[in-house]
Amino acid sequence: MTTISADKAGIDYPGIGFLEDGGIISFDSVGSLTGIIAELESRAAHVRSEIVDGAGRRWRVAGVRRSHTEPERSWWQFWRPAVSPVRLDIDLEEMAPLSFEACRDRGAAHVATLFDGDDRVLARIGAAATMEELSDACMSVMLRTANRRILQGAVDVKTATSIDVARRAMVLFAAVRVSHKVGSLNVLGWLDQHDLISAMSPDEVDLFGTLRPSDEQRARAGWNIEALAALVWALGKRDMPEFGQFVDDIAPVMEIVPPTAAISVRDFMTAAELRPMQEIAAMAESYWQRLPEAQAAGEDAHEAAFRRCVALQWIVTPQMGWE
Repeated sequence: MTTISADKAGIDYPGIGFLEDGGIISFDSVGSLTGIIAELESRAAHVRSEIVDGAGRRWRVAGVRRSHTEPERSWWQFWRPAVSPVRLDIDLEEMAPLSFEACRDRGAAHVATLFDGDDRVLARIGAAATMEELSDACMSVMLRTANRRILQGAVDVKTATSIDVARRAMVLFAAVRVSHKVGSLNVLGWLDQHDLISAMSPDEVDLFGTLRPSDEQRARAGWNIEALAALVWALGKRDMPEFGQFVDDIAPVMEIVPPTAAISVRDFMTAAELRPMQEIAAMAESYWQRLPEAQAAGEDAHEAAFRRCVALQWIVTPQMGWE
């Protein structure tokens, strides 16, 4: 059968997809679709997945192709060997169209097997009148599916390791330190010294690679204390702050996380232990359920709750990346 590359198929974004194992994906651009398919391919779950766009056109994923592109480096990376980025192209086979109603019903049937009957995500899917609304609701499903499976007893969910969480905690603490006017180059040098550069997100690359971070950058970096509090809780080092309360004091974290804590980076990672994954998944679900409550309380309350929620979710589904 004839195939076409996803970036040439004229896909009407956003859209949703159905995996062979019954799972759901949601995407809003060729970039997000490519990232999702790349993650699925890493566990051989991409082939024969179906995607449906906003116009009801449907394709089956036939395979992926890789090619290397020219490397790009920031100024602070010039002493490092150049690494050519890998471009991923998705090959699609066109199928018979699928109506919006059929998409919604198929999604609702999957969600009903995982989520409690009173979960608001079921109502959102049932009430969706456009592909944009359905895709948005399915994004929540995609993010939370691992939580639900763990809470139902699944043991095959690929989660972050204790070392992954310890490394991410140190990078977040580095961002918090920049927000407190520690020099970004000093922080970057420390991260490089301890082989933590690879743990940085694109936003963190921008922050640490800026000679003089702006007040706005520092303010955004300061919110990382909320995500860090969630990771420190997951590592069993402190209680989770009360929902609706802000983390105003960084002193407790300074006593736990290097470089200010009286522990080496190596020992911090070696000694790291996570709480039971069911406990972490349950806490993530609690935050997902209470996000509307935080949103009603104001922008800052929502930001704090969302940061903690995303940090917890990253532990359960690290393949989603850190944004």
